[in-house]
Amino acid sequence: MEKMIQDAKNKKREAVLALYEQTKGKVYFFCDFLLEDKTKTDFVFEEVYDEIWKIFFQKNIQTIQEFNDLCLKSTIRICENKLSLNAQKWKDAKPSVEETIEILDMKEDIPFEQINEKLNTFNLETRFIIKSYLYSDFSIRQLADALSFDELVLEDYIQYCFQSNKDMKHYKYNCLKQSKDPYQPVDAKCKDKIEAFTHKEPSKKKWLLIPILLVVLVCGYLLFKPAPTYFADIKIKDYGTIVVQLDSEQAPETVENFVDLAESGFYDGLTFHRIIDGFMMQGGDPNGNGTGGSDKTIKGEFSANGVDNELSHTRGTISMARSSAYDSASSQFFIVQSDSTFLDGQYAAFGTVLSGMDIVDEICEQAQPTDDNGTIEASEQPVIESITIRTE
Repeated sequence: MEKMIQDAKNKKREAVLALYEQTKGKVYFFCDFLLEDKTKTDFVFEEVYDEIWKIFFQKNIQTIQEFNDLCLKSTIRICENKLSLNAQKWKDAKPSVEETIEILDMKEDIPFEQINEKLNTFNLETRFIIKSYLYSDFSIRQLADALSFDELVLEDYIQYCFQSNKDMKHYKYNCLKQSKDPYQPVDAKCKDKIEAFTHKEPSKKKWLLIPILLVVLVCGYLLFKPAPTYFADIKIKDYGTIVVQLDSEQAPETVENFVDLAESGFYDGLTFHRIIDGFMMQGGDPNGNGTGGSDKTIKGEFSANGVDNELSHTRGTISMARSSAYDSASSQFFIVQSDSTFLDGQYAAFGTVLSGMDIVDEICEQAQPTDDNGTIEASEQPVIESITIRTE
């Protein structure tokens, strides 16, 4: 492991700041390049680094290059989410032939402003993909991973915009060569956060705190019982049972609401009304069409709403559906079939599937949605026979 990375993993302030200083210009420009709205860039820039540090301290990042790739990948995912883009929208967003021809005025050296101007002839979805590819220096495989997009489909999509691989590589070369870091972020908040999580008390104070901490721990053990671990057995008619472990530590209000609804029998007989193969299956709506819920809503327990929630939307995660309002979650939930980490920080993940992902795969693969939103005909919606809550 490179020394700077190792020091940063140990939360040495100088090393963490050095990584930040090395990457902030590129990340800030990339945010601005993708969002196309200067008023959003500063806010999103801070959110990107929140995700970068979260992943950095959780994952096995060992080299500067891996850290740089993490920065670009996080930028793409956060901006993709802010623009409400996803793989489903891209399927029908391929540019017209006229647009394809227009962008291919290949010169030896193309000014960056001209590159950006030509990219603006594409629709938003296509523009985002091409910009991500040109500026990130990612291979198509890396970009497909960042976008949770099928690699072969993405390769065809990008190549469609260029007459040849040679033209595509030439355009990418020009973009990377000429796109410098023209903007400097207002980064006081980012540096304050680095200061906060790398701050260390003098050793003398640490020793003074030990007796206090011991008293607190002993009192806590004597006065409070550990919170129970909840398990949910989701029995689906004609398919079987999906077993989920709920996480009260990361999303206590969400788990409490889900448990209360399940134990009251609310979910019995409801359905999964929205299913997208390669993404997720969503259910728990008494109306069966995505418009309903229970008689109350709960606070959205995710970072964009001021709540620390470290659960990521990887395969097997269960999370709460909501409207555009952060505190609108009620009874609808979804189970992630394929990694969808672009949802992190925006939706309240509250548990993980322990067994039954084969059932999720079967349901998703057999689903026949009537539109790109994953709408399932009422007669074809898988039925939730019951959700049984157990504790340990």
